[in-house]
Amino acid sequence: MKRVYRQTGVRREAGGFVVLLDDSVLRSPGRRALCLPTEPMARAIASEWDGQGEELDTTSLRLTKLAGRAVDMDAAERAQAEATVAAYVETDLVSHRAEGPPDLVADQVAAWDPLLEWAMQAFSKAPRITVGILPAPNDASMAACYADIVAGFDLYELVSLQALTSVTGSLVIALAVFKQELDADRAWGVSQIDETYRMSRCGDDPEAADSRAIRREDLNAAVRLLELNRALKPVIG
Repeated sequence: MKRVYRQTGVRREAGGFVVLLDDSVLRSPGRRALCLPTEPMARAIASEWDGQGEELDTTSLRLTKLAGRAVDMDAAERAQAEATVAAYVETDLVSHRAEGPPDLVADQVAAWDPLLEWAMQAFSKAPRITVGILPAPNDASMAACYADIVAGFDLYELVSLQALTSVTGSLVIALAVFKQELDADRAWGVSQIDETYRMSRCGDDPEAADSRAIRREDLNAAVRLLELNRALKPVIG
């Protein structure tokens, strides 16, 4: 796709801040104006478009895609997204442990036990550890607790957390990022314990490395959107 605009900008409007491509307002996939809650978010998205060459690389517009999803999300889509995110706690990465070998088990314990302890302190409930393939049953109150947490997210938080849980396989890790217990580097590291162990024993291959790089950029974008959404939100008249 050819780049057909010369410059980008940001304009304040009654509902927030819009991104401009020349004089045109950037729109979501659903053709809604991409009206954003904070100026830093709008400027970061404008920067994505400003950094494009003569040919648009739409795969690099990660913040734009996440924000567009939030802008377009209706009540039914929100309910589905909440359910999808909350469900991760039932099979959460950090609660599923290998039976062996011992050094992998030790790596998992060192990386994931502190996160389960943090979740217990932060939310009064945490998923149970299970060893092997089959998940350990969690009580209904634990699932309800995390569903209530997810229901409290605003739209930008929700799409960010949905991306984080998808990349990491863990609602606990995603919530730790949301609560600023983990930064992007640490979140990526603890989500890659199994993969790092596998690579240390078997090596890596280009296809796996490419896939991993894409997922890492997806994680970075989700964390960045959380940060931009957290930026001071002015009172807009």
